[in-house]
Amino acid sequence: MKSLLGLLLIPFLLAADPKCSPTYTYQADLKICWRWLKAYAPWSWAKDDCSQELSGNLPSIHSGYENALYAQIFANITGDTRWWLGAQKGADGQWKWTDGTPFDFQRFAQTNDTQSDCAYLDAKDQQWKLELCKQQSQWFSFVCVKLPIPSISQP
Repeated sequence: MKSLLGLLLIPFLLAADPKCSPTYTYQADLKICWRWLKAYAPWSWAKDDCSQELSGNLPSIHSGYENALYAQIFANITGDTRWWLGAQKGADGQWKWTDGTPFDFQRFAQTNDTQSDCAYLDAKDQQWKLELCKQQSQWFSFVCVKLPIPSISQP
């Protein structure tokens, strides 16, 4: 009887979280679906992998709370301390998120760098550090994120 019950529970334990696409995992504190590819890439490759291959984006951060959570959660999950963010400086010199959300929070480390146009989160100090988007020599870990699938509630 116990083995039959175990067999009946296996599909539920292995099923994807109903709030996310099958390859993504729900993160309740951040209210996002995320996927870590266990890969390292330059920023432009990471951005393209997230948007073109996985229908997601590099993370956008909108508060100190989110920044701290991203740093802590993904350091624990991945074991890495640096991940690409979806922050990109436009030709006008203004920073924007690649997912189109408002750039309403920032935590850039102090620097005199005026050339770099992308950022990564350094979990060690929870600061955003700058790099060139097109530079192929900086390979960091990356996590793709997207919003959960809206649930349809029945009356």
